[in-house]
Amino acid sequence: MTKPPRQCGECQLCCKLLPMKEIAKPAGKPCPQQRHGKGCAIYPTRPPGCRLWSCRWLLDADTAELRRPDRSRYVVDMMPDFVEWVNNETGECTPIEVVQVWCDPHQRDAWRDPALLAFIERRAEEGKAALIRWSARDGMTVFAPTPDDPQWHEVRSESVGHEHTAAEKYAAVKAARRLVGLALLLAALLAAPAAFAQSLPLPKTGQCPAGYRDSGACAPTSDRERPAIPKPAGRQCPSGWSQSGSYCIGPIPETKPQPLPMR
Repeated sequence: MTKPPRQCGECQLCCKLLPMKEIAKPAGKPCPQQRHGKGCAIYPTRPPGCRLWSCRWLLDADTAELRRPDRSRYVVDMMPDFVEWVNNETGECTPIEVVQVWCDPHQRDAWRDPALLAFIERRAEEGKAALIRWSARDGMTVFAPTPDDPQWHEVRSESVGHEHTAAEKYAAVKAARRLVGLALLLAALLAAPAAFAQSLPLPKTGQCPAGYRDSGACAPTSDRERPAIPKPAGRQCPSGWSQSGSYCIGPIPETKPQPLPMR
């Protein structure tokens, strides 16, 4: 039997929590067009930003366990955004895709709902963090546990920065998803035989580590003793590995792998 689509019902929380530039409405403030118990006073002529937007709860996008936003006091945005992880040694910025969660500023801990935390953990499996927003500039990035780091991390900032444009989001999210795909590939390769995983060139994300030469990428040399992988953005190096710049350096293998034959 087909599941009936969800309906907003009496929920109008998005009209309060989200900013809407077309009508100069700030985030976290009730829309002047809201009418209690009636909805939007300009619904037939509402701006395009309102017409095109939907929350993830309404679309039922992996949100079966979440309550309706007016009951949970948070709204999960369908529009992705990004934050930047800065390498303190190199100054290089790496984009990290985030799921935006607009939270009622009068109930700032509403996002700690166990159902939402489980949702954020599932997004972490896709390489995404969560950006908890109480306003356009008041927010916090939340990183769920990973196999390499079993702790939750909350990264506060005095300002989450300006609202990114659609073009900025598209470019950064595209780059972030490419990096996540690369990290997943590297993880799969590391689980493969060492001779296969460790003889591949590394993407150049900083100064090449010892035992690798700069050839556009970081190519392994014959005197390399330790394997290396790019350090995943926002995550720690795997257990038993050490960080060197923007790379994770592995232990010396018991048997030095031989290069794969070229075909």
